[in-house]
Amino acid sequence: MKLLLKFTLLITACCTNAARHYTMVDDTELLVSHSENTVSLDGCSSKWPENLDKKSYSYATLKGNEFGVTTNGDITLNIANDDFASVRFTTPDNPDFSRRLNFIPAPNQYNKANFTTVSISSCAGNFSQSAACVKTIQSNQNIRITTNPDEQFIELYCLLEPNRQYYLNFVNKNDPYSDDPPECLDPDVLSCAVFFSEGAL
Repeated sequence: MKLLLKFTLLITACCTNAARHYTMVDDTELLVSHSENTVSLDGCSSKWPENLDKKSYSYATLKGNEFGVTTNGDITLNIANDDFASVRFTTPDNPDFSRRLNFIPAPNQYNKANFTTVSISSCAGNFSQSAACVKTIQSNQNIRITTNPDEQFIELYCLLEPNRQYYLNFVNKNDPYSDDPPECLDPDVLSCAVFFSEGAL
């Protein structure tokens, strides 16, 4: 089944005894399928963090331009403690492209995350080892991205294919698949923010 969404839409998909909610905040093409214990988006069947709802965004909507266009600007993404976030982006059509995502503390008006696990995957919500990379971050850390498999010190990079759609997935947990709920640095607040920008390499 293929749905072309042109507006904000809340979908509840039920498979077996499980229910999931998806909030689409921009134009999104959604493929919905299911297996015994999973709900699949975009033809993926990766396991999502338990008991959390998915919020979908596009990189261009959050930043004002596509990924890789400029290092100017930043993204602040406020994530509720009962959600995880997936940010859709497309890598530039360049076989020798590299970038750094710089994560720093969110501005003072936002609650700070204690731990945030970030993954980059062709599947939304995939924090497993099948993702292109998975990293748990605190403040002042970065993720390096390249489309060049011959990049020097490639083991330090997240290797992606050029001109391909990926998802930046975020959940405010040290272990995305643990039974513990997400928690902010202040355990009494109900949401906390991720703040990051692009940097040249």
